[in-house]
Amino acid sequence: MPETTILLVEDDDMILAFARSVLHLNGYRVICAGNALEALRIVAELGLGDVDLLLTDIDEPTLGGVALVRRLRQLKPELRVLCMTSRPSRVIIDLGSGCKVIEKPFAYSALLASLDSCLPRARGAA
Repeated sequence: MPETTILLVEDDDMILAFARSVLHLNGYRVICAGNALEALRIVAELGLGDVDLLLTDIDEPTLGGVALVRRLRQLKPELRVLCMTSRPSRVIIDLGSGCKVIEKPFAYSALLASLDSCLPRARGAA
């Protein structure tokens, strides 16, 4: 089975390092960006073809997570999305199907459970 690839966008270095570590330890291929503009540069260079899921901070300061999701879904409408936020009361509107939310800070197991709900066959599939 091909490796599942996640585009991870997070401006907080500690959360970025934690999430990257969890993902790597669980067999995911991770492409990291420190903000949405960097993510767009990476996508312009590499494309989205191999990216299975976008894991992004919804409150990302350069462009915003919602705008990033919308731009990337123009390129790949079926892109799965897991949004991170420290403001659980914030409502994410009009991101469509395949978009879930995880509250920061999150535990190792919570991140894996959220990923499994977005990519149910990604880990442990035959």
